[in-house]
Amino acid sequence: MTNKLDIIEKQKLTQSLKLSQTMKMSINILKMSITDLNKFIEKEFSKDLLGSVELNYSNQKSYDDEKKLEINYLTDEKDFFQILEEQLSYFKINKRTKEICIFIINNLNKKGYLELSKIEIKDILEATDKEIEEAFNIIYNLEPYGVGAYSLEECLKIQLKVKNIVDEKLLLLIDKYLYLLADKKYDLIKEKLNINEKALFSYINVIKSLNPIPSRGYNVGKVRKIIPDIFVRLKKDEILYEINRDSIPQINIKDKSNKKYYKKINEIINCIEKRYETLDKIMRIV
Repeated sequence: MTNKLDIIEKQKLTQSLKLSQTMKMSINILKMSITDLNKFIEKEFSKDLLGSVELNYSNQKSYDDEKKLEINYLTDEKDFFQILEEQLSYFKINKRTKEICIFIINNLNKKGYLELSKIEIKDILEATDKEIEEAFNIIYNLEPYGVGAYSLEECLKIQLKVKNIVDEKLLLLIDKYLYLLADKKYDLIKEKLNINEKALFSYINVIKSLNPIPSRGYNVGKVRKIIPDIFVRLKKDEILYEINRDSIPQINIKDKSNKKYYKKINEIINCIEKRYETLDKIMRIV
């Protein structure tokens, strides 16, 4: 039989684990550049289809010309499209299929979506229906999954197929009712799909686990930008500094009903604030 001391010890262990996870996130955020931190924020909240959080970029408009300066430099880092092309070598495909795949990859937009129709690709390359089908079967199996899609709906469904998730009502929700999901019209969705609340939120959790923008987190160009964390200037022999807060969007919480999600958001906000405090302490020491 479990005694009270065991329960207290387990609670302490759980609290210690949570603390270490928060500290780990705080350290990771501290190490990030502003560009990487922006990507992290966007990635964390890109799955928030219910609109519980709003990212406010209006503070960035307050920049003066001096603060807008960014350092551009060329990089040898592989970009998103090169990474996709390299994966083709892992598939046993003929030269013709590979050529079509490379053409498709080079015509993806910066989000990883395709804007040329299959008919246009077929006509331009003088390819057969079978060749086009074989090429797209390869494209849809490249990572990150979802590249080559023509729409958000198709992007999500490609990822479901990779995960071997087959559910007609979930597919119907993605195909026809994402706009209702964004407006939180849950009762209407339940009526349209003839499902209960438990099933609905099960579908919502699946959708949240998918990536709406395949290229997110990847370099999509050869030129990268460095945005400074701190602005330093000399005024009358005095060194002044300012922490660059304006490059990070303000995170506004609109819905606090989901306590678990609300807690996670607050942890991220607190870790970002901790980052600012640490940078300020470092500058004071310097």
